[in-house]
Amino acid sequence: MRQAAAWELITIFFAALGVVLISFPASPDEARSKPDNDDLTIRIVSHVKQVGENQSINRINEPAIGSLMQRRYRCLRSNATGNRERGFALSDDLGQMLGGPPNPSVVIDDRYWLGHACRLHSCSEAAAMIVDMQAGLVHFAMLHYYQWYNSVPQWREPLTDGYLSILIDPATPVSELSATARIAMLWSSLKRGPSRPELRPSLYQATCVPESHGSGG
Repeated sequence: MRQAAAWELITIFFAALGVVLISFPASPDEARSKPDNDDLTIRIVSHVKQVGENQSINRINEPAIGSLMQRRYRCLRSNATGNRERGFALSDDLGQMLGGPPNPSVVIDDRYWLGHACRLHSCSEAAAMIVDMQAGLVHFAMLHYYQWYNSVPQWREPLTDGYLSILIDPATPVSELSATARIAMLWSSLKRGPSRPELRPSLYQATCVPESHGSGG
């Protein structure tokens, strides 16, 4: 089966569950034509394997995390924190959330490393980094109240229940999407608590520039 056809099928599957899957701005074919790992991803995966659980994401001292967010998301204007008019990019919003009060990291299913933090003075806004240590993939997720991408007139309209946006690694195989969504939804539910309704996630395949690839280092 061609990869594009597989993405069409998985999109239909997620739509049936009320999950939005958006390829933005790269197409699935363009993303899958890239190697599975780039140099920054390799560094991050190696680092979280070493630090393990009970580590604060904003204290693990791995510059590759910020560099990867810049590489993937610096060209995408974002209003996730309500700061679009200040020129914020998606990488800025992620940085604000991941750089705030942290929570200890956890490892799920002996495979997925999850580190998360919340925005300073607004801890209901939060972000997580999900590292698939087996497949070598790095994903991000955000809990936010303003739609992050440009969809006038919703820039200034916060959503009471909020959004769960999952920024999947551009090299993610179709077969791994449901597992990534499951981890992000678990994090969202735990973060929001049992009294809050479960959010339907939106998955974004977003990257700004073709990534340089290497063997590590």
